[in-house]
Amino acid sequence: MTKSSVALIVDVGGQSIRGVLLTPELNVLEKISYPCTTLSKPNGFIEHQPAELRQTFSQVIKKSMDRARGLACQVTALGLTVQRSSFVCVDRITGLALSPVLSWQDTRAAADLAHAKIDRTMIWQHSGLICNAHYGASKMLWCQNHYPWVGRAKTQSRLVFLPLAGYLTLQLSELKRFVIDPSIAARTLLFNIDSLAWDDLLMNAFDIDRHCLPEVLSHDQVIPLRTRFGTMEKTWVMGDQNAAFFARPHALQSASRVMLNLGTGGFLVRPMAAHRTQLATRPGLLTTLLIAAPKPRYALEATINGVASALAWFQDQYQLDSIKPYHPLAALECDNLFFNSIGGLGAPFWQAQIKPRFNRAADVDAMLKAVYESILFLVKLNFDLMNHDACVEGIDLSGGMAQDQAFNQAIADLCQVPLVYNTQYEATAVGAARLLFNQFDQVGRKDSLEFLPNNNTQLLQRYHQWREFVDMILNE
Repeated sequence: MTKSSVALIVDVGGQSIRGVLLTPELNVLEKISYPCTTLSKPNGFIEHQPAELRQTFSQVIKKSMDRARGLACQVTALGLTVQRSSFVCVDRITGLALSPVLSWQDTRAAADLAHAKIDRTMIWQHSGLICNAHYGASKMLWCQNHYPWVGRAKTQSRLVFLPLAGYLTLQLSELKRFVIDPSIAARTLLFNIDSLAWDDLLMNAFDIDRHCLPEVLSHDQVIPLRTRFGTMEKTWVMGDQNAAFFARPHALQSASRVMLNLGTGGFLVRPMAAHRTQLATRPGLLTTLLIAAPKPRYALEATINGVASALAWFQDQYQLDSIKPYHPLAALECDNLFFNSIGGLGAPFWQAQIKPRFNRAADVDAMLKAVYESILFLVKLNFDLMNHDACVEGIDLSGGMAQDQAFNQAIADLCQVPLVYNTQYEATAVGAARLLFNQFDQVGRKDSLEFLPNNNTQLLQRYHQWREFVDMILNE
């Protein structure tokens, strides 16, 4: 009996590593998930253990391969999607980790970066990014200066700063080849998104040697076709949020819709209708390299660091067994507001060192509602910046936080455009599978919910109160 070909997408997140098996028709056959540990320490340290991630990564692949065989399928395409700014220091000779995996949420170098004499305008022009401690460059320099063994490895020409995707692809091959794709290289503050190469001015600004950076290859060349887990017909590597963008058909053809993905963090992405240098950008928003080939395509992006991570923080702070969903809290009358700087305050403010706070103490439900609303309000604020030309026709919503219909309705009400949530989409996995199978005309399953905007004056009034609260804190 001929086995059906399927794709395996391995999605490496901050809370788990997941394997998703999909058919060429973009139907999800099976999901495998194993938890991974995120270690949060004082002073902005947020880390993962390399050995645990490596082991869990291999377990997910092996288990997914077993499930495929049990379904009389053969994995012929392998995709890897990873949080873009996480990296690890690696010994170029042995391939062994010299540091923890520094999470994209890690802001340990924020104070150093705030006082650094660097040309922030040049950095934005070359990298498309706001100079910020979440991206790799300042943390790479921190590792050079604070881990003696990392400094020695640099002196001996043995050091490579390897984004997490590159570190995990080492586990797929017996070769010690240090490679990465453009969409992840572009989140280091060291990569020029016009020339698609490491940038001398950026590397000089952060005192990072070219020899310490991996080779940049096309998205389909990073993982070898002959892997430790079998031979593939096609492979693909991409940043997780980039892959999620491609979950919707004809994603690159329309600049009139915004993709909103809400997971550990939140990401709003609006494709650019023209080359980025031909457009007026908005203060505080990023220019993202969505894909490098067959031609570079760009988007405006806004990053919200505290989404599921903010709820996890609240659960830990108040030692709760579980977190209530938003819908039973929506009608609660309270005047609590939350300054959501979990993981650092992202777009459009980019402040990494201000601690989260409430405007006043109250019962747990009232404060939890304020946390939820802070996420909604950050979405609203960044959406308005992205919709400066008033041409956005709707929002396509995905992610684990998108399962609460009251929460989704609140986004539509605040942004005043229709919102569509596809209940069947594994957005990151489906987007990666589209790229693997070149199925941009394949719609996939059509189980979706549409939320039309209502006139929610009470919620809008609270948004304006929250803006005043945030501005007060930022101006202290």
